Amino acid sequence: MNLLAVAAAIVIAATGAIHSVLGERRMIMPLLAKGAFAAMPRVGRAVRFTWHMSTLLMVLTALTVAWPGTPIVIVRLIGAAYLLLGLLSLGMTRGRHISGPLFTAAGLLSLAASM
Repeated sequence: MNLLAVAAAIVIAATGAIHSVLGERRMIMPLLAKGAFAAMPRVGRAVRFTWHMSTLLMVLTALTVAWPGTPIVIVRLIGAAYLLLGLLSLGMTRGRHISGPLFTAAGLLSLAASM
């Protein structure tokens, strides 16, 4: 068992959980309550669905990274993607969004696990 891959998967899954819970409370509920989509329930459902779908995709990438026998190239691609997303988040938000350090850590751990 590759402990770095397991650590990367834990960080990715935790990021997904944080994304789902805090995003629902701080973004989706206020946006749908009095935002631009308040009068459009169908659009609101689509926003909520896509938000939580991305959480599911994070969990699936976590499982892929930790799954025994996953091809190294796949783990490297996932690691590179998370590292890029983390660095972009750090730069674009000047380090003020939680995704920056978490995605960066997930990317580095995934890449280290693939070496």
